[in-house]
Amino acid sequence: MVTRALARLLAVLVAVLVAVLVAVLLTGAALGQDVQMNVPDHATTSKGNNTTQSETNHAVTANGIIAAWNDSSLIAKEGTEASSRLMWRWAKPGGNLFEGGEFLMFPDGLNCLGDPAVVADSAGFFYIMGINEDLAGAGIARTTGTMWPYSFGAAHIIPTQSDTLDKPLMAIDRTGGQYNDRIHLTATFGNDGIVAKNTTSLDPIQFSGWDNISEAFATGSMPAVAPNGDVYAVWQRGKKYEIARSANGGGTWSNPDPGDPAMAKLIATVDPSPIKLKAFDDKDIRANSFPQLAIDSTAAGSPTRGNLYVVYHADPDAAGPDQADVFFTRSITDGKTWSKPRSITSGLAATIGRDLTTNDSFIPAIAVSPVNGHIYVSFWDRREDDPANMKTRLYRALSTDAGQTWNVIPFAAKSFVPVAGFTVGGFTSDGDVSLYWSEYNWITADASQIHFTWSDARNLCESPGGPGSCTPLGRPDPDVYYRDVPNLSGADLFIKPWGAVTGEGPKWKTSYIYVVDASEVKIDAVKGVINHLRARVRNLGTTAANGVTVRFKYGPWFAGLNDAMMKQIGTKSVSLSAAGGATDNVVAEIDWDLTDLTDTNGGKWPSPVSKYAHFCVKVSVEAASDINQSNNIAQTNFFNVDTASTANGPMDFIIAGPDPEDFGNEPADAQVVVSALPPRFGAQVTVEGVTAPAHGFRLEPNELRQATVHFTAPNDFQSDTDVIADITLLLDGSENGGISARLYDSPLDNEPEDTLGATTAPYWEMLPPDRTQQIRGEEGPKYEPPPMRTIPAKVRFRETFAVPYDETYRAVLDALRGMELGPELADEERGLFNTTRRRATQSEIASLTTEEPRREPEADGYFWLSVWLQPRGERETEIGVSAWIGVLDVYVPDGRRLPSNGILEKSVLAAIRGQFGQ
Repeated sequence: MVTRALARLLAVLVAVLVAVLVAVLLTGAALGQDVQMNVPDHATTSKGNNTTQSETNHAVTANGIIAAWNDSSLIAKEGTEASSRLMWRWAKPGGNLFEGGEFLMFPDGLNCLGDPAVVADSAGFFYIMGINEDLAGAGIARTTGTMWPYSFGAAHIIPTQSDTLDKPLMAIDRTGGQYNDRIHLTATFGNDGIVAKNTTSLDPIQFSGWDNISEAFATGSMPAVAPNGDVYAVWQRGKKYEIARSANGGGTWSNPDPGDPAMAKLIATVDPSPIKLKAFDDKDIRANSFPQLAIDSTAAGSPTRGNLYVVYHADPDAAGPDQADVFFTRSITDGKTWSKPRSITSGLAATIGRDLTTNDSFIPAIAVSPVNGHIYVSFWDRREDDPANMKTRLYRALSTDAGQTWNVIPFAAKSFVPVAGFTVGGFTSDGDVSLYWSEYNWITADASQIHFTWSDARNLCESPGGPGSCTPLGRPDPDVYYRDVPNLSGADLFIKPWGAVTGEGPKWKTSYIYVVDASEVKIDAVKGVINHLRARVRNLGTTAANGVTVRFKYGPWFAGLNDAMMKQIGTKSVSLSAAGGATDNVVAEIDWDLTDLTDTNGGKWPSPVSKYAHFCVKVSVEAASDINQSNNIAQTNFFNVDTASTANGPMDFIIAGPDPEDFGNEPADAQVVVSALPPRFGAQVTVEGVTAPAHGFRLEPNELRQATVHFTAPNDFQSDTDVIADITLLLDGSENGGISARLYDSPLDNEPEDTLGATTAPYWEMLPPDRTQQIRGEEGPKYEPPPMRTIPAKVRFRETFAVPYDETYRAVLDALRGMELGPELADEERGLFNTTRRRATQSEIASLTTEEPRREPEADGYFWLSVWLQPRGERETEIGVSAWIGVLDVYVPDGRRLPSNGILEKSVLAAIRGQFGQ
């Protein structure tokens, strides 16, 4: 028997595939390909488990692409003295092949741990940034030219006065205004909160001082620049998401709401998702719910220019199995006010590709097309028929109407299971040493393409085993990928759905469907007469749409979104100009005949029209040329409960069981719930054969039940706002239809027609040309791996033995095995051993380190060692040993390195000495 989860998934995927095929056919674009950016390393026999690439960032110019990511592979070449763990590579325009590239180099003594950020200026120079090994600063470098093959000049170090700097991200002003090409940097300073600074010069790179812009304990910031040059930064602070603004190029920061005395504007308060999510081998991954911010920079004439959009993941209900949904909120008031956050994965806002499972959706990235204002969100999703809630794939959500509706599809070519640990975490007998997986992916948008980079673990460890091979065989191996999609071009028909989808207006109504009298004044629908029904239809796209079919249906209110219960009123044909044209906004007119009060729709309704006082009208807009069909259906309620004087009395309606096309041929757990109402207002619902509708009952597929709602309202009530009662049917916990009944009609509450303003010009044709300079890349500093069989100069603990090289190699191998330290990597050609990692308690870590002034580590930690061999003639071999001692649970892949006091190194040398009988 087909399970409900599978039936739902199949229905969703069929709808998604149809939408994708339509978009491809109409745009003439081929489906993009996932391009692996890093050199394949899942079958290596010389890197051990140092084959992890993750946490991407990138920038794009007319001349090419530079992407960067955290990369563990250098550890296999340089051991504990690895000079970098941030890798970058470049690609020519199109991104079909990534090549060249190096590890980001800092001046001597400062290693780069990762947390990449990349931007490009208006001349075409790229800038790349990563954090220092000691977490007390960051480094930034600029390309030596603006055309491939790219190379970077010497890094400029940005010190801090904090002992922990995390997640430094950059945004660059490309507005052409007063602060054009100014780079803005925000980061987390330990527990002090979010700090910001900006460049004062690009050549040479120089920055202003640090400016604290948040309260304490804020973390995970991201900056973005608005088209007017204002700079915004968003972050998380406990259960709160907040934003601040600088209106003077980063000089000063403040709350964008001048009437709010708080340091920053509160965007949302949420129930955070668990910080740990399931991963491979019963290990967990850390999944911080840091927010991402994008700002619409479409040209003048665009109705969405300057809109601010924020996404994050959070627990949708603080209970139950669903731990993480992706939420979206926006500001159309320059950050002063924000919409109520809505789930764009499992909520009704996902009108195509809604997730009907309770599996996780997490770590979103966001960008907005500067051409047409389309919003793109990528995220990891676990809906694909995996009861264990581990199989993961990158998904894409698209909104072409400023975030009101969303089209969600699988994006990456393959799914995978995440694996914990940056290098060898999770694969030692001591358990997981790191929960690290990735804290962000990245999306950018330009005049032609939307560019996505992300990490996933579709490739499995396939090396043959032994020292130098990844373990365990068959485990997932994280790699990084790139893919682009073109800006959509074509007709984009839009009819505004009801408020449960858009988050605007009454929950189960829309202002786009209404009834008028002979003077075209809006009135309520009436039984027993012919109603003049209207539907507003818009074209948000770049080309005209002719012969568009507008289809009208209606029925007594029912829940379950079951189209089979509705009766067709008729169709109308309309034509619309492209957005910005004279006829991009039209009204379709049709007569709705409710004179036959005995009509039962051929027996599909349990009672005739005369029984019902509430009706639902559904309008669909149909055109083969439509590039996005997620915003082509709207429904609204017509009811005769308008004011307090008419609010009393029962109203009958129908509850319809789950539609087999959406839910499969299995029953659903149903509930009827009523929204909170002011004192002395009431709404009591009864359902035929059900004792307590709010507590739950079972509905078979297509089953019909008669229901009644009794409204009560005080006669002396007065208010500046309407009183709306939302009665909602939940099927298996998800909203699937409802009533919006106005119990009090305020003379002061005028519902806005729309928050998506009119397009005043064809803004997709108004972008300035890309003025990237065609400067051929110059030769820059190159990464040179250390010579074979050479001990790095910084290694302090050494000893020379009167033993030939090959005998010494075998002795070291036996010594490490005897100490149960692996090794993870044994490279005889290079003369390098890397041990496995071992856990250590806080007190153990304290006994292995030396810091002045001495202080206890703030958490448990781990250690691992590298051993180098260097021949000294034919009969002598020098051995060097260095330990990496790290503290766990900080937000960088390898933790914060602590200085060693030599106990570990000396113990290894003693064990090797013992192999020689000394």
